[in-house]
Amino acid sequence: MGTWIRKKRTKYVINHEVESMDHILEGVLKSNHPDSMKRQLIDKIREKGQGQHPANDVKGVLNLSMNWFLQGDTELQVKAGLSLFQGWSQHHVGALEGFLSRDLLVNLITNPSKHQANLPILLTHALQLMRDHGNPKTFQQHLKIVEAKAPTFVQESVDDIVPIKNYLQMLLDFKDNLPKVGELAGRLALPLMQALASVQIPADEHKVHQFIKDVTLVTDFLQQIWSQSTSTLPLDRLRDLFNIISALDGAEPSVCLGSVVRLIPTDVVESAVKSAVNDTRITDGAVNAALRRMIDWLVWPTCRNLDHWVICFLKELAAAKKFTILIDVTESKVEQVMEKVRYLPVREAGFNILSHMLLSFQHSPQAFHKVLQSVPETLDILAKEDSESARACRIKLATLLHYLMYLHTGFPELYDPILDLIKDVPCPSSDDINSKLAQSRWSGQQCSGNQALMATDLVEKSDTGKTGIFNLGNTCYMNSILQTLFMCDDFRRQTLARTASLEEGLLHKLQGVFASLLLSQRPAVAPMKFLTASRPPWFVQGQQQDCSEFLKFLLDQLHEQQLEANKKQAKVANGHVPNGKIPNGSPAKSKDSVKKVENGVVPNGHGSCRVGGASSSHKAESEKDSTLVGEVFGGKVRSTLRCLSCKQESHRVEDFTDIPLAFPDAAATSSSSPISPKSLVGGGAHLPQGDRPKQQEPAADCTKEASTEPTAGKTAKATHLNELLSHYLSPERMEGDNQYHCDRCGRLQDGERTISIIDSPRYLILTLLRFAYDTKQQTRSKVFREVTCPRTLALPVQPDTPDTANSSTAAKRRKKLLNHLNPKLPPSVSPSPENCELYGLCSVVVHSGASSECGHYYCYSRHSHATDVDSVIDSLDKSVAAASCSSATEADRSASEVDFLEDKWCLFNDARVSPATYASFSSVTKRFEKDTPYVLVYRKLSLHSQDSKPQGEPPLSQELRDEVNKDNTQYLKEQELAAKARASRKRSASTSSTTFDHWHDSDSDQGPPGSCGGGGGLGGMGNSGPRFVC
Repeated sequence: MGTWIRKKRTKYVINHEVESMDHILEGVLKSNHPDSMKRQLIDKIREKGQGQHPANDVKGVLNLSMNWFLQGDTELQVKAGLSLFQGWSQHHVGALEGFLSRDLLVNLITNPSKHQANLPILLTHALQLMRDHGNPKTFQQHLKIVEAKAPTFVQESVDDIVPIKNYLQMLLDFKDNLPKVGELAGRLALPLMQALASVQIPADEHKVHQFIKDVTLVTDFLQQIWSQSTSTLPLDRLRDLFNIISALDGAEPSVCLGSVVRLIPTDVVESAVKSAVNDTRITDGAVNAALRRMIDWLVWPTCRNLDHWVICFLKELAAAKKFTILIDVTESKVEQVMEKVRYLPVREAGFNILSHMLLSFQHSPQAFHKVLQSVPETLDILAKEDSESARACRIKLATLLHYLMYLHTGFPELYDPILDLIKDVPCPSSDDINSKLAQSRWSGQQCSGNQALMATDLVEKSDTGKTGIFNLGNTCYMNSILQTLFMCDDFRRQTLARTASLEEGLLHKLQGVFASLLLSQRPAVAPMKFLTASRPPWFVQGQQQDCSEFLKFLLDQLHEQQLEANKKQAKVANGHVPNGKIPNGSPAKSKDSVKKVENGVVPNGHGSCRVGGASSSHKAESEKDSTLVGEVFGGKVRSTLRCLSCKQESHRVEDFTDIPLAFPDAAATSSSSPISPKSLVGGGAHLPQGDRPKQQEPAADCTKEASTEPTAGKTAKATHLNELLSHYLSPERMEGDNQYHCDRCGRLQDGERTISIIDSPRYLILTLLRFAYDTKQQTRSKVFREVTCPRTLALPVQPDTPDTANSSTAAKRRKKLLNHLNPKLPPSVSPSPENCELYGLCSVVVHSGASSECGHYYCYSRHSHATDVDSVIDSLDKSVAAASCSSATEADRSASEVDFLEDKWCLFNDARVSPATYASFSSVTKRFEKDTPYVLVYRKLSLHSQDSKPQGEPPLSQELRDEVNKDNTQYLKEQELAAKARASRKRSASTSSTTFDHWHDSDSDQGPPGSCGGGGGLGGMGNSGPRFVC
């Protein structure tokens, strides 16, 4: 045992006459004695400090103990250092003043130590002794250094909030002795905000509460010194704050910076935000970054008035028409904001920001659909909390959902589950909704409609195995028609089986789309080239259009191009060489050939296979039958005009590809439309190309289009499709202003016109005339009447030549089915077993919106694979007795359930494809008033059992297969890169979000929801990429 310690009886005593105290302390610490013995010896030396010692000995102990406290390696060393320093310094203040020189003080503050947080504790003790027992001048000099070097200390301690908090606490302890607090505020504010932006949130949840308290002390200090400073200081610091959060380089600022927001006076918000948004020296990228980071601050529990700041930013960006920033920030942050609604400390601010984001984002449902997946869990959390705040928030959230489902109609598969959860909260009136939407809309924003769905919104293909189509900017009209045509199995097979000639450029591009929809592994494709080739010349890019109009133009172009190809082939076969090659694409056409139909007649009676192409000649008939469109969709109607005076009849046979069905009670409003309610023209009430009004900009608010109020549909009785068909086929009186000129009588006479179908198409397209054009208001109104679409339809057909090939078995089956279907047609047109064709419903295109120029299209489709005919007939026989005993309502319901096609429906909603049922769309108008069936496609049924076997797909050409295979390989590579990127992000993700969520709601063990995506396809983020196909 060394000479500096000896044992006296049972105790150890210090022999300080041999060694100095600091050397003894070093020996104690380095000895092999247990820690308990070391602490006992150190306590003895601390007690020795009460006596008189040479100044050098005191300074030696102070220096050693200070180093232990600031740089110690063990807990014993650090604690012993503070104890020794306090014990020796309080009895030797003079020696303390000599030890803690100005140079040493500056060195301690400016050079970080191992335990940086301990320095303010040590200095506080020393300064208190100097103030109370030392030289006042020395105290003031030391305090001045402490104040002057405060910014330096803060800058050197940015990685830890504790040293900064301790230093500020030291300044507060001596605030009465700090003469120039205003200057201190000016010099210290920026380093403190930089420190708050840099400090790391502890991963240990047990340390989070203390961390929040430390950050709060820092911001309280800022508030205290700002309150005593000049009035311009907060504005100066606001600029500093914006510079920090708008920086595009460096590390991401910590959310702790959000604690500063409550210090900025609210009366400067608008002017400060306007200045930042409109300052040409500040880039859009900087503004974007600043707004994103402010929204991130929602996680900070002591942040106040943040919703006021964020909403002000969003409004000012809208006023400045900086829509790119608004779209980017909303789409990337809306899910994060939605999550904060669950937590009480930030609920109010989170909901205010969420409500403003979603109500103002009216051009697309994508932002709304991103949060839909988390709505059920959020509502459940609010219900379980059972607090006044939670109950009020649930009502506000449900009301917001009603607003948004009204605005972004057309997604029943997404909205039905939500409606069931909030059915106890009444939906606001349409007037209230329209008023709210008008108040929230960005200036210059167009009406709602699906915009281009970003490639990152889908990751996996639909469970149905079907491929969606990305919305390329209000192209839902095209998407719904493409999916409808693709699901017409005969048309798809024959399209893919054809070899497109040079003249059939549009067919070649359609084949590319069909091949991708059939074999692509992508969740959705983007047919940009097809869109360019198929868009009618009068369609304005990026604006909503009429899907029926697009369908007729598409079929007409396919028909015309094939006719041109057939003529060229005929010339070559006859030895005639064409003067030149026809370019790949649409052939050159005159204005009349592109001109839209007026009053059911195509100019010159040529060039169309739709209704209106007068073609009673054999040449026209052969043209119709020689094209794919005519073979699949073409039919014939005979229009008969009968003079009621001389009884003379004239007949006109016309081709059609769709039948327009007007609503009987719409005749009263037909004066506003140039087309008769019973026009032969399919689709909506369209003007001819030459008389078409100048293209109007889409209305800013789709809910204010001239229209029949959809609320009327709530009580109106549903119209059966057979009633519309009956109205179409019933005789029409031509009298008054509608008299016709009789050739025999030589003058205008009252007459009667009747229409009969003489040749039924394989696929029957029915267009419900829901839109009428008002020439005075230059708008289109919509009929919101609910229509019942039966699964099986009996179509009266009166062929010129009876079909003698029909077997007696088929006739018996027709008779039985007609009795069961109860078609509700008048006797004059009621089908009989000999003059009817049965059709099965295979597609329904639904329009969701208030007018044809605004809204959204989606479609329900199924393959036209027939089930076993005999089994259907047998089930009908078994139900005859039950149906005869039931009510009329039950009989109608039973009739609507007759179905010869496989009941496997899909809902095609742009990029999103999901399973559906007949029930889901048969009552869609009851659930969503603005969602109405518009275009129906029925498949002709065969009552022969052997015809019910499904056919396989034809082999694709090598060109199409190679193109799809190449893209599938590219898609797999993209998926691999996306998976690596997600794994990298996961590894580098911080745990701070989880710890703060736990701090927000310690009673909840529910984690945050996963990414839900939006728009036309819900799901997580990924790099699937849109496939641009031909």
